[in-house]
Amino acid sequence: QSVHFFLSTLFGLYPLGRPDRYLFELYKKDIESGELTCELAQELIDNFCLGISDRVFSRAACGFIVGGCDEDGNLVENELTYMFLTALKHLKLPDPNGALAVNEMTSDTILEYAAEILAEGTTHPAFFNDRLITDSLVKNYGCTHADAVNYIHSTCAEISVAGKSKGHTTPVTVTLPELLLEAACECENYNKTEDITDIFLAKIKEKLITRLKLYFMRIMEAGRYGNDAMRAYAFVDDCIARGKSVYEGGERYSFIEPIFIGFANVVDSLIAIDTLVGKEHRFTLPKFCEIVNNNFEGNEELRQYIINKLPHYGNDNERADEVAKRLADSISKLLKSPDMPGRSFLIPGTFSYVFHANTGAALGATFDGRLAGQSLSDGCGAVQGRDTHGPTAMIKSLTFFDQSEFLGGMVVNVKFAKNSLEGDGIKKFVSLLRAFIARGGIEMQVNAVDRATLIDAKENPELHSDLTVRIGGYSDYFVRLSETLQNEIIDRTEY
Repeated sequence: QSVHFFLSTLFGLYPLGRPDRYLFELYKKDIESGELTCELAQELIDNFCLGISDRVFSRAACGFIVGGCDEDGNLVENELTYMFLTALKHLKLPDPNGALAVNEMTSDTILEYAAEILAEGTTHPAFFNDRLITDSLVKNYGCTHADAVNYIHSTCAEISVAGKSKGHTTPVTVTLPELLLEAACECENYNKTEDITDIFLAKIKEKLITRLKLYFMRIMEAGRYGNDAMRAYAFVDDCIARGKSVYEGGERYSFIEPIFIGFANVVDSLIAIDTLVGKEHRFTLPKFCEIVNNNFEGNEELRQYIINKLPHYGNDNERADEVAKRLADSISKLLKSPDMPGRSFLIPGTFSYVFHANTGAALGATFDGRLAGQSLSDGCGAVQGRDTHGPTAMIKSLTFFDQSEFLGGMVVNVKFAKNSLEGDGIKKFVSLLRAFIARGGIEMQVNAVDRATLIDAKENPELHSDLTVRIGGYSDYFVRLSETLQNEIIDRTEY
């Protein structure tokens, strides 16, 4: 009641943190005294989570994370861990945005239970790599181990530390395919990939510096005019000790989390340029730019060649995966540049929220064969429909490079047919998830819905008003999404 009252009287997305930790001793005490039964506890948790759904506005996300290891290295997997997952099953709502922290100690029992919940179409829980996130917060972002084990996904997928940080989520967005097209149009002579990537990376850096400066100015203005909820910061270390709000630097950790949209589109685009211009010499780079700027008009055969014959990220293809690795490494390096504003606070991510669809709807065609107006790739996954070699190959591609610094959101959306998460399919999914975690994937989220159901919901929305789907990091009702977002979800590869 205390947590609910406090959060519900604040405007904003304040998550619940780790309820199976801070509520467990209270739960045990009341169970042992006879003041509480397991059944009543579950009802209270269900209502508690329903209250979160009531106060969160549309197209947002607010939730909790359970499981993982505590400060002493002990696995947290108690009755409340299961009960909060059960609440997701009971409610079947877009919120709360529930998550399960997973490490090598996590039991198959709870993972199988989580998969069974997902099979019912709940879209929750998402799975976060407990060990990797904790270690990265300590190694890369200056957190103590005691603080790092209490990380949370701030709203959708961006990592912060509960009660000790301010996560500036999506403060700056960089549309990578747009900048690649600009770079290509300025590249006069193309002989090798570096000819275009040098210009491309310079444009990314310029965009970042400009937008970060503007963002920091807004933060300074917010601090100057007291535009913040002071009673919220009374619960954020070390605001009271420093006498400052989080807009003034009172928090222990400040995370500025720029996101990079269209990661896979750029990987596939660079391969297309290198193949068609650099290796096959079909045309010059200016000519390829002209074709793309004309939305491949009169060049459908070329577009199909790009889509169906060239290597694509997400298929365990070494050439594509090497391009992805170089791009990720370059982004990490750029954020550490001496002239980058706030470089000590910057945490990159490819989390896309709805920006991949909205930006794509207003963007022209791209070198990877994507037509004007179509959605860009979501998160760090493959371009929709291009991962054709199965989920294992997809996971190998996504974990080919080090994701550990990308705590600003490294969403991997996986779409399974409902019958794929039945019977032995549950155990296969758990094995797949463990492989993803062991190889260094940060987050996986699952849609268990058939393509046919999604198409029917688009055509007959009145019959599917309660169909929820996972988008860029949050969940929503499918029938109220934009057509671009609906098409993007339909186009995702179904395993």
